[in-house]
Order: sequence, then C-alpha cells, then structure tokens
Amino acid sequence: MKKALVALLIAALFITMPGSLVHAAKAADRAANEEEELTEETEDEESGEEEEKEAEPAETRWEGEGFDTPEEAVSTYIIGLIDWDVEEILSACAIESYVDNYDFEKQIGRTGRMLSPVNGGFQSGFIPCGDELGRQLNLEIRRSQFIQTIVAQYLYMTKSEFLTGRSPAAVNLMDYDSASEMVEEYTVEEGPEIEYRGMILPAAFLSDRYYNQNIQYNLMNTAFADGAGQLVSLGAVVFIKDEPFLMTFGVEKFGDRWYITQTNLLSSLLVLNPSGGVCSLTDVADLSADDVEDMYEAYLYDGRLIELTQGINEKIGEIAPEDIFSLPEDEWEDAFNEAYLEVAESVSEEDLEYLEEVCSFISSMY
Repeated sequence: MKKALVALLIAALFITMPGSLVHAAKAADRAANEEEELTEETEDEESGEEEEKEAEPAETRWEGEGFDTPEEAVSTYIIGLIDWDVEEILSACAIESYVDNYDFEKQIGRTGRMLSPVNGGFQSGFIPCGDELGRQLNLEIRRSQFIQTIVAQYLYMTKSEFLTGRSPAAVNLMDYDSASEMVEEYTVEEGPEIEYRGMILPAAFLSDRYYNQNIQYNLMNTAFADGAGQLVSLGAVVFIKDEPFLMTFGVEKFGDRWYITQTNLLSSLLVLNPSGGVCSLTDVADLSADDVEDMYEAYLYDGRLIELTQGINEKIGEIAPEDIFSLPEDEWEDAFNEAYLEVAESVSEEDLEYLEEVCSFISSMY
C-alpha cells in the first residue's frame, strides 16, 4: 500500500513539475530505485547466508549432558541395554569429554607407553594431533571402544556361541555340514529380556580391598591422566531368565558431570574375567537368583550402604589430583597417603563395623 502511494505521488510530481525539476525528480527516483534494489540484494544475500547456516549439519554428539552422580550414569547405561538402544547406552559414556581431556604426556608418565590407535577395543590408543580431523578420528576410536564392549555384552548375555570356549576369531565351514547350519547355530534371534535389580557397591563386596590407599591412589592416578577429577568403581546386578549377572563400571567426573569411562574396573579386584564387564554370578560365584535376593534383602536395599559409600567417595573426591601430582614425583604417594588418612579417620567406628559386617556376609556367599 505504501509503495502504491509513493508511486502515485511520484506520478503526480512528473505531471506537475516543469522540465528541470522533472529531471531532478527522475534522478531522485532512479537513486531511490537503485537503493531499493541494493537493499533487496543485501536482504537476499543475508537470507541466503542464514539458510546456508541453517543447512549446515550440527556436529554429532554421542555422549549426553552427564550426570549428577556415578549411580545415575550406570542406571542410564543399563536402561539403554534393557531397551537395546545403542544411542541411549552411548549417552552415558564419556566420548567427547574423554577425548577432549585426554593428556598424552600424563598417560605416558603413568604407564610408560603410548598405545597404537589401531589395536582395537579399549587397547586402542589415540592420535596425538592438533587438528580437527585428528580429533574427529579420535572420537570415532573412542566410540568404537564402547561399541565393541556393547557387542561383547550382547553376545555374553545372549550366550552366543561366539563366546563359547576361547571365543574363536573365525568359524570354519569345514566343521559344519552346510553354511546354513553354521549360520543357524550362531544367529541371535533377539536380545534377552533384562531385569535391572540394582546397584552393587564396591564396599559391599570388598570394602577392605577397595577402600585402601594403594587402590585409591591408582584410581586417582588414572583419573588424573584421563583429565578427570575422580574415578570410582560401581557394579550392578541384572537378571536374565532368573540368572543373576554382575556388570562392573568405572565412572569418572569431568568438571561436575559423571560419565562411564570403562566397563571392567572391578574385575581384577573381584578375581573375575568378565566379557565386556559382564559375568554370570552363577558361573563365577555359584550364586542363584534366590541368593542374590537374600543379599539385597539383607543389605543392598538398605539406603545406609549407598549413603555411606557415596559419603566416602565424596570425601575421597575432595583430594584434588592436581594438588598431588603437581608435587615432585617422589612425593606423590606420601602426599596422597597423608590426605587419604584424613578420609579414613573421618569414617566412624560404627560405619567401619557395618562395612565389615556387609563384606563378611556377602563374602560368605561366594
């Protein structure tokens, strides 16, 4: 409407103005048209830029926003397994946070070596790099580490023939009458239905072995090299067809958020050999579903054990890795032991007796 009105006014000027004024009006009109065209072109360019920006795909992010507690990270992982939802499982795992905080010099200082990026699984190292391509490749390596773990868990829980005996790298046709027979034997029709029973805390199984200076020092050393503030171990029990399975996890704190960083941290302490951090409690500890129910009824449904364990972990978490490892190397262990002694002394005699009672009861079952 405004443009039409302007056009009418310009037409009226052309009719009423004498010659020189008409030329001036034409010049003004041309200038106005040119300015309008320029404005339209600019708007089109800006609109095109905005559309181009909108068309750019967002960077794929596999990990979620992190969790307030280690227990929440483990619960989310297991819910993902129950749903057989790989994206949900990966959302509980440290992928971007791990790669972006990984420190090669700290890792080499801790282990004395640097792993090759092509080893496979959690034995794969990362690429020392300073460019975005290298970072993206490291993210893919990290993701593949968890994917291979999920595959191992899936095969173990479905009791696949691939995990029978020594887990053959290849199955030979010559051992079967036909290819269809071989495929049929190794085919997993569907993932099993999983029932999440609840958390198993390290304190329940091995309070005296888990909460000691050497183990906690090694956990802090690992967290420091990973660029994390703290590393804790957690276990969880799931039932598959009334058979209890133990899953073990390492959960690390990046900033103020917790993510799963590994899936078999407790295995060496429990003298187990889980596949992907999963083992049958019936196979390794001769525990039936009823035994596990008794164990939970006696202690693990009791909020006291969870609160006590979380409290101890929080006190340990107050020991800052940077405060320890910024000292000369020959002072690291002494400085940690001194700080850890304060944590140990803060646990009451009553709570220590309770932990010992829980540990003794559960140890007697397996």
